[in-house]
This record gives sequence, C-alpha cells and structure tokens, in this order.
Amino acid sequence: MTIRTIAGFSLAFFALGALAQVPAKLGFRTETGKAVPVQSSPILLDRTIGARALSDVNEAFKITAGSPLGQPDDRLGRAVAYSSDSIVIGAPSDDNGAFVDAGSVYVYIRSGAVWTRQQKIDPPVPETNAGFGSSVSISGNTLVIGSPLSTTSDGNASGAAYVYLRTGSTWALQQALDPAARNAGDRFGTSVDVEGDNLIVGSRLGDATNTSQGTAHVFTRSGSVWTEQQRLTASDGVSGDNFGNTVAFSGNSVIVGANLAFVSALESAGAAYVFVRNAGVWSQQQKLVAPTAGDLDEYGADVDIEGDTAIVGQRNEDGVAQNTGAARVYARSGNTWSLQGTLTATDAAANDFLGLTVALSGNFALVGAFTEDRTGLLNAGAAYLFERNGSNVWAQKDKYIASDAGNDDQFGFEVAMGPGFGVVGSPLDDNSDGVDAGATYVFNNGTPTTTTLGATENAFAYGESLILTAIVAPVATGTVSFLNNGSPVGSDVLSGLSQASLHLIPSPGSYNFTAHYLGDGTNLASSSNTQVVTVSKAETSLQVNLSAASVPYGQNVTITTTLTETAVGGSAPTGSIVFTDNSNFLASVPLSGGQAVLTRNNLPVGVVHNIVASYAGDTNFLGTTAGSVQVETTLADVAINVTSSPNPAARNTSQTFSATLTGGIPIGNVAFQALPLPSGSPIALGSPPINAGVAMVSSSALPVGSYTIRVIYVGDTNHNFAIADSAQPHVVTPAADLSIVKTNNQIYVTEGEQVTYTITVSNPANGDPVVGALVNDNVNAAYFDDSAAETTWTCTPTGNADCAASAGTGDISGLAVDLDPGTSVTILLTTRCRAEGNEFVVSNTATVVAPSGLTDSNLSNNTSVDADQSGLFRDGFE
Repeated sequence: MTIRTIAGFSLAFFALGALAQVPAKLGFRTETGKAVPVQSSPILLDRTIGARALSDVNEAFKITAGSPLGQPDDRLGRAVAYSSDSIVIGAPSDDNGAFVDAGSVYVYIRSGAVWTRQQKIDPPVPETNAGFGSSVSISGNTLVIGSPLSTTSDGNASGAAYVYLRTGSTWALQQALDPAARNAGDRFGTSVDVEGDNLIVGSRLGDATNTSQGTAHVFTRSGSVWTEQQRLTASDGVSGDNFGNTVAFSGNSVIVGANLAFVSALESAGAAYVFVRNAGVWSQQQKLVAPTAGDLDEYGADVDIEGDTAIVGQRNEDGVAQNTGAARVYARSGNTWSLQGTLTATDAAANDFLGLTVALSGNFALVGAFTEDRTGLLNAGAAYLFERNGSNVWAQKDKYIASDAGNDDQFGFEVAMGPGFGVVGSPLDDNSDGVDAGATYVFNNGTPTTTTLGATENAFAYGESLILTAIVAPVATGTVSFLNNGSPVGSDVLSGLSQASLHLIPSPGSYNFTAHYLGDGTNLASSSNTQVVTVSKAETSLQVNLSAASVPYGQNVTITTTLTETAVGGSAPTGSIVFTDNSNFLASVPLSGGQAVLTRNNLPVGVVHNIVASYAGDTNFLGTTAGSVQVETTLADVAINVTSSPNPAARNTSQTFSATLTGGIPIGNVAFQALPLPSGSPIALGSPPINAGVAMVSSSALPVGSYTIRVIYVGDTNHNFAIADSAQPHVVTPAADLSIVKTNNQIYVTEGEQVTYTITVSNPANGDPVVGALVNDNVNAAYFDDSAAETTWTCTPTGNADCAASAGTGDISGLAVDLDPGTSVTILLTTRCRAEGNEFVVSNTATVVAPSGLTDSNLSNNTSVDADQSGLFRDGFE
C-alpha cells in the first residue's frame, strides 16, 4: 500500500471561510454553533490537555514551513503522504506572488530522528484559488500532486494532477496528466494515490452516466510516460454522489469513496466501491456501505486499502452522540469483502467527526478526528491509533494529540502512516509562521525503548578496529542506525539478544557516535547516549637501501625506500616519498606497494651526496624521515668505438665517420681526424656534438689512400679524457666514370658485306687516372666471320692514353688501355657479315671493365651494343 491523502469535500470545507471552524455535514447540513459536549468524569480525565489514552506514544517531530516560506493561512498539513523516509505535505492556501491560494507542496526527508525540508514545489502554472497541493501521494521517487480547482484547456475548475520524479535530491515535473474525458467543473485531482507505475486520480464532480456523478481515472507508466488506462465509475452512480472524493491503490485493487451517495432513501449516507484489474481491464468488485447507514453519515469520507484489508471513514456517524464518527475495516476473502471491525474512540464525543481521514499500515489503522475537543480546547483535533490482534480483532491502541494544541487547530484533518509512526496534519495550527499557517506532526507509536551504545575503545590509532554495540531494551526487533554527528555511518539488524553491532576502521579524527533504533511497529524508536571516540594517525617508519655506495658517473644507483606502518587494518599509506640531495630537492616518487624506488645516473662528481628520504604522511598516517645515506660519484671512463661507411669508399664520394661513446653520459663535442697510412699529417674531419652517445661527421675530401680514423674526447667535470682509433683502416679508392660507345653508323647490313665498327673508350676529366682497364668485344660468330682473316682491329690513343696493343685480329679479348683524366682510345674493328640467305638482325657488344682498386662510379655506360637489320638486298627482295 502507498500512503496517500484525499481532497474533495475538504476543498468545499475550506471554502466555507468562517464556518470552516464549525463541524458540519458539508453541502447538506450545517450548525450555527457547537457546545462543549457533556461528558462523564472518566472521559474528562482522558481528554485533558496532554492526556494520552495509552502510554506508548511519542510526539517525535513537528514540521512547519519556517521563515520565510511559511505564511499565515497557508494551511500546511491540509494533505499529507508518506513513503519510505519521505513525507509530503500540501499547503493548498499558500500564495504564489499575486496568485492567492495558488498552493504549494513541501517534501521532507528523514535523517535519524530529524526531518528536514528537501524541496518546496510550486505549481508549474500558478493560478489563484487553484488548490495545488490539496491532495498528494508519494511512492519511492514518484510524487503526484492534485490541483482540483485549476483551469485547463478543458475549462474552469476542470482540475489538474501533476507527476514529479526525484533524481538524487531534486524533484522535477515528469508529466501533467491529461484524462480523455475532463470537463469544466470536474475537479480532476480531488484525490490522488500512486503506487509504483500505477496511480489513480479522483474527479468528484466528473460527468459519467449522470452529470457530476464523479469519476476516477487510472494511469500507468511505461518508461517515463503516463497513459490513462481506464476511467472508473460507480455502477449505480447518480449526480452528486461525490464519487472520487477519495481514492486508494493497492496492487490490482483500488477503492473509491462516494461520501455523498444515497443509500436507499438515506441522503449522503455514503458508499465506497472496490475495483479490481484483470489483464489490464478494471471492473467493479463490490460496493461497500455502512452496516448501519444513517442519513448524512458520509460513509466514504476517506478510504484506504492494503492487500485484502480496506478501511472506510464514516465521519458523521452518530455513535454515543451526534457526529462522533467511526471507521469501518473490511477483509477480503476470495472476491467478497466482509466487515471485520468498527473503529470508534474510547472517549468519543459529539461532533468529533472521527473518520474524516483514515490510513492503514499492516495491523495498524490511524483515524483522524479533526474537531475533537478536550478540556479548555475546542476543535483542537486528535488522531486515534487502532491495532488488529492475531484474532483479527481491532482495538484502540493510542491517541495522538499535539503537545502544543490550540483551539481550532484541526489536528487530524489528514493522516498517513508508516511502520512504527504516524503523520498527522494540523492545517489551522498557529505558529511562528502566522495564524492558520499550518503544521504537521510525526508520532512514534509502540512500547517505549532505551538504546544504549558502547564502544570497544574511545582512543586509539588508525588501523585498529572499533566495534560499536547498541543494546535496545526491552527486547525488540528491527534495525539500528549508527550515526556520527547525526550522519549515518551504517546500520545493523537487531539480534535475538536485541543487540546490533557495527565494525569500523575509522579514519583519524574525533567522532560523536550515536545509535538510533528505528522501531518495529510495536516498539518505539529511541536514540542512545553519545560515545566520543578519538582516532589518532598511525605511526610510520622508513628504511633506505642503496644498490651501491660509489658509482662512476652515468652508472645507475638505485635508492629503495620501504615504508612500514603500525596499523593492523585499514588502507595502506598513500602519497609520495620525497628525496633530497644535500638538502636540495631531488625527486618525489609515489608509493607503490609500500615502496618508492629512485634511480639516478647523473649525480655530479666531486661531492658526497647525502640522500635523505621523507614521507609527509596522509589523512591516516603520520609522516617520517629516514636517516641520510651517502653516495659518491666518480669520474666515468669513456670508451669510443670508431667506424666509417662506406669502406672502402671512392674518392669524391660522401663518407660518414661515427663515434659511439659508452661509459658515463658524455656531452660536448669530439674531434675526428684521418691519419694517412703509413704516415703523414692528420687531416681534420670535424668536431661534431655528441647526441645520445653518438657523434657523426661526413666528408668527401679525403684523397686516395688508406687512413686510420682517430676520435678525441677531451672529457669534462664528470668524464675522463678518451681517445680511440678505428679498428680497420679507412680506404679511399680511385674513382672514374669509364664509358664505351660502339657504332658502325649503319642501320642495314648486307649479307656478305664487310662492316667497320668504331669503339670509343673514355675517362672524364674529373676522374682519376685509369691504368689497365680491359676492353672486350667478342664478335658474334652467329652473324659475323670472326676469323683472323676476316676480323681485324686497331687501337689509337688520344692525349696521355695508351693501348697495350695497337692492332690485332679476331675477337678483342682483355685489351688493356690506360686513360688519364680527359683522354680516350678509339678502336676500329672490321668484320664480314655472314651470308645466310634470309633477313635477320645482327648485333655486336663491346665492354670496358675498370681495373682492380678503381671504383667505377657508373657501370651503366660500361657496355655498348650495336644492332642492325641484315639481308641479301637492301630493298628486301630475295
């Protein structure tokens, strides 16, 4: 069941102005005055100021809007609802700027025994006399608010209902409900009740079969959208029944009050209707009427339902006196509801109007009597708590009255219930917010308890376990909430010994622990004594280990710190270890697994390094500093590996010389030299910088010859002098671009014809002298007669060139030629084409090969081919 409230006739009640203080059967019968009822002495004793029918009740909290929100005539408490640890209170007469009686709603949440305001909700569209907050209902994080006199697109006073959703601690409008059949004057929003993804809204003057008969509308939510599922009407409804004046939801059942319905010929005797849902379709299950219906009794003034139990208020029922009021409890068996009990006050008096409001919670019922009088007070109001025993017999258990009750407060005008406590609205309460500002009271009900809190220790260091033990007496069930300075830190369910415990490893600080027993519906909530606990930070210590006490510059030295602490539980120390070198900041290293490791290879040479490690501590641990450890750094020896590439290298080509330096972290420059072999003056190649241990220089200036490449590093404050030679000589070879060209200046060779080829071998002017280049021309015997008789050649040099042979016969094979730069030799080769009797292509190839020790920079021009067409006749005829 979801706790909910009603509106309906109550709006009419407030509209009476001055008559609002006068008990009346609204719309049908009013009285001009009311005398204090004549009562017997025992009853007078029960009704004196501050009296209670029983002793196990506790006024726990009074809620007012408070300055500056609360104002006179706001009538806070006109509607109340409860769900979990939230209370919703309507103030339908709250002014919103220029909009008089626009209305508002307050949401309060509980922390321990204290209720604090979470949010005030104003109407989305303020309107004078709209009555926003005349009805409210809450289920978890969903809130529905009725505004029955709001003007909508359907007309004046057609009424509205709004659904709000709580996210975190903020309420925001989710949807304004829009029923399919709503007309001007319907008062949609007269009553509301929400349960999960289901809600019902009453329209006490909604048109159905008859005008202003009254309707109720069921909505369901899918995702974040509410859709009307069905409109409910009474099967025998007539105009003016006030059907929908009150509503309540429970599972697949709803109950709707019609407090002004005729029963037989009895005017406003009242009725209540139960509807059930099957496969999404609602149907009337039963009509409930009072077992002894009376004229103007208003049975159905309020209703509630929880599972198979329903309660119906009959506020004008004449019991021991006129209008004492009553409430009827029903139980369902199968599809039939039967009267289980009639609830009346043990101190009932005329015009108490018990049953104006009702609420169910398990085996408890709370019934309001908003005009209850007691000695010295008129219309102060009360609420009565009833309990059902194991035999399904209901009896009055308690009576709630306000400790600061005043005349005409109308305490009990609205009620709601939760496990172990009740909520009672007093909309005309006068308080610091003004006359008729309104208030709401929270009561605990049950057997008084005491809660005693003990602690295993009251002063200790972080890491130790603290056990808080709460003992509730007398033996009770339920939950104990443990708090520090009023804020929850945990909870535990009471054991069979009525004890609850909480194990903590609290952080350092001062704590004021209390325990709050929440009650169990039979035993009242209670709060414990305070246990003051002081937790200090845990101690720590540092151990420092060195990988070596003396290292050459550039070699790693590892400093390992291990942080130990005295805490036996809790979290590990966090933060960083700060290292200093001779009081100068060196590094900050985060702790990992209780250790911080610092590796350095660049501590300067020449000083003794006093390394100190410190831990500043954190929220749980004290700081500590380890004693210093000493590290000495010596001059580093540098080894140099010298290489060259390419090696050998042709003269006038780029050659790269590299020095790789190891040992220490050498910086600066190195000098490269080429030492001619076997002797000669050094040739400087350059002084490049060292980059990541490597220095390189390129040169193409070395003459032909062999060299030792030497690298010199002069050292610095951290490194010794170093010198090194290349392991292999660097060789610079002569270079030339030999070329050969062969041509006969013909494109056609006749078979049998003698052909002369000109072969030119050259050495460009920028090359080195060439001695012993070899020329080859193996005459192609397939096409030519290469015999000595038919093939002859001559070799003619130019300039300082030379031919090893000036003439010869047959193939040219390995003819040695010498070519100074810029010279050439010309070879004339004469041969005869063979006669084959058909056309073919004749080709012949000549090559030149550089001598050993000489680099030919371009081999692509060391071969030359001459190819011609051949046949019997030049015109091609055979």
